[in-house]
Amino acid sequence: MVLSEVSKDIFLFYGVYDTKQLLINELELIPCIFENKYPWKHELQIYKTIYNLVLQSQENEDSIIGLFSSSITERTGLTFQSVSKLIQENNADIFVFSPCQYNALIFYNYWDQAEIIHKGIREEVKQIFSLKKDLPTIDINSRTPEKHFSYCNFWAAKRNFFLKIVKDMICLDKLMTENNLGLKQTFHKSQFVNSFNKSFKLNYKLYPFIIERYLSAHLIDNENHKNSKVFYWNDERMPLEQVEKIKDLKDCLKGPIKKGIFYKSKKTKFKNKNDFYKKIWLNEDIEKLEKICPGAGERFYSLYDLSKEN
Repeated sequence: MVLSEVSKDIFLFYGVYDTKQLLINELELIPCIFENKYPWKHELQIYKTIYNLVLQSQENEDSIIGLFSSSITERTGLTFQSVSKLIQENNADIFVFSPCQYNALIFYNYWDQAEIIHKGIREEVKQIFSLKKDLPTIDINSRTPEKHFSYCNFWAAKRNFFLKIVKDMICLDKLMTENNLGLKQTFHKSQFVNSFNKSFKLNYKLYPFIIERYLSAHLIDNENHKNSKVFYWNDERMPLEQVEKIKDLKDCLKGPIKKGIFYKSKKTKFKNKNDFYKKIWLNEDIEKLEKICPGAGERFYSLYDLSKEN
């Protein structure tokens, strides 16, 4: 690990649209007050507010700007201090701190993981990305590298990189709005459903999850970031410790995660997506998943062809 020569100015924000949210910040994050006009555009509304603030501010190009949330410690074990330390110690333009990294063990790629929870998201994303030539390519058949298996990002970047990425997200929002895309309802069971933003967590559209996956695809797109260096935080906790605190989810994922760890230890090279899922998921595992997320079982089997030989 290389220590940076110059101490960086670090500005890590979290969104605030309710005074009660000010009471839960124990992480020294900077509150960013925004109007939650469209609950399904929650994160993007925060990004826009930060974008306008940073665009008009005078900090230097090496300043680090990021968006996190008060749930970061619960989801990653990280604190403001540990995140700041990692940013100071690593020479990079963009820093990604993704929770739930265990998913790389049990899903072939992050588009599959998205489809299991959010029916139709892959086709919706393909439609959106086809409308503009400089958007990332959607590849639903290739294996996502473990360090790139990111779909729910806490991230930060040097000032100009942050502004460029958020500007691209704002353009994506405009594209989706003009074409009435991302508005389909989707099932989602959040471990934070009983927190202060209960009403927001109970009403889901595809939109925020498309934004999440777009950001992930954007960050690993070589054409967009061929001249930048991205730091991906590696969660060293045991995979089961990374599982969201949703009732019965840990029990549901215990088997697939155990098999994923086994095949990783053997450095197994899977022949294809079929080979991967037949080895990692048993029918009983998929049945358990169905009980937690209705419809997930059918979508799971649609990911690969059970009749094909490995």
